[in-house]
Amino acid sequence: MLINPQDSFLLVIDVQEKLATQIHDIQQVSANIIRLVKSAQALQIPILCTEHCPEKIGHTTAELMNHIDAASIVKKSHFSACLEPEIADRFADLNRKQVIIMGAETHVCVLQTTLLLKQSGYQPYLVTDGTSSRQLAEKKLAIARMQQNAVDVVSTEMVIFEWLQRADTDLFSQLLPLIRDN
Repeated sequence: MLINPQDSFLLVIDVQEKLATQIHDIQQVSANIIRLVKSAQALQIPILCTEHCPEKIGHTTAELMNHIDAASIVKKSHFSACLEPEIADRFADLNRKQVIIMGAETHVCVLQTTLLLKQSGYQPYLVTDGTSSRQLAEKKLAIARMQQNAVDVVSTEMVIFEWLQRADTDLFSQLLPLIRDN
């Protein structure tokens, strides 16, 4: 039931230039995504970041790109990242079953990716304070639907603390500012 740092990876979905400006509470969502990206990097947890039709929607926001390696970016045209053979292969190559999911839009690409991950035998964890949609009602409905389909719903801090597992380490001290600065 707990998130295991050795068996998980972070998946950031479609936080892109043209879409981000329309997303409800994008500043807080982006801040939480960056907190988890920094935590994953410190703990050497793999990160993948999708871009949906970047020629139309733009690339990953500059704010997020300041923290993500370009090699982590994968392009897609399907709403679900699972339907892209290259991305599905990247998931399989990681050989990790727990997927920490964040991004936009909750009711479209996040929802479809999460449900197909669950159907494919992965254990998805939706980070509710790291995802949003243009309309808050759509986000809420999508979260309810994912919960009805046995997707674990978590917060940014839950993920950080579960990845850390204990407080008496240098990593805890290193990541503590990410927890306190919220």
